[in-house]
Amino acid sequence: MLPREIYKGSPFSAELIIDIKPTASYNVRFNGPVSKTFDVTINGTVAQLNLSVEQLDGLSEAQHRWFLYESVNGNPTIIDSGYFWLRRSPLDEEGAEVLSYEERVLAAIEKRIEGRALTDYENYSIDGRQLQRIPFAELDRLRSKYRWEVHYIHIRKGLKNPNRRVRFI
Repeated sequence: MLPREIYKGSPFSAELIIDIKPTASYNVRFNGPVSKTFDVTINGTVAQLNLSVEQLDGLSEAQHRWFLYESVNGNPTIIDSGYFWLRRSPLDEEGAEVLSYEERVLAAIEKRIEGRALTDYENYSIDGRQLQRIPFAELDRLRSKYRWEVHYIHIRKGLKNPNRRVRFI
């Protein structure tokens, strides 16, 4: 099983435990915007995938699908597969934004609600110009909606565990 994210700029190595056939050859194929096939080294019952920095630089930064397959007498058989993101090295980034859109919107809504606690006018006029703010109830509804969306994003990213409920009868 490959990790969910692989970073460019450093070599990558992974070990896959599989049932090895002595007459088979093993390869991993990455399918994405650019597809490539890499040889796998067999060490006992472990298939080792070692990729250099140059090999990863040949792939584009995007989501890829990987396939581990064996070839016996020229007939390929898929053994395992999955998805991963190929990302730019975090060591090369400066000032990267790490919050999702939903997290940024939630922060803005909460900031607006905090400001509303001090000045709670929904509409007012100055020099003949009418200003209307979003009602507090609407802000509260949006905050609740975006909190759930951020919660689900954190579950998908692996930052939180999903809520589990057990009911005994």
